[in-house]
Amino acid sequence: MQVVYERCCGLDVHQKTVVGCRLLTGSKGTIEKAIRTFATTTNGLRELDHWLAEGHVQHSCSPLLGLHQSCSPCSS
Repeated sequence: MQVVYERCCGLDVHQKTVVGCRLLTGSKGTIEKAIRTFATTTNGLRELDHWLAEGHVQHSCSPLLGLHQSCSPCSS
């Protein structure tokens, strides 16, 4: 599989939670996958922001309008 984005995160947004699937590509091409759930409160969203910044995430997306398969990096 070809790496398009070296650091990305798919976000699944619900009423009370946001689930993030973060993929980080290492220097030798290894992929680190992490999945976390955050509350949709102010503090929860700040935690999400910190988690994305900590991984130096450059791109994120959310499965909207039926684009789930092309968006979510952790769906496979």
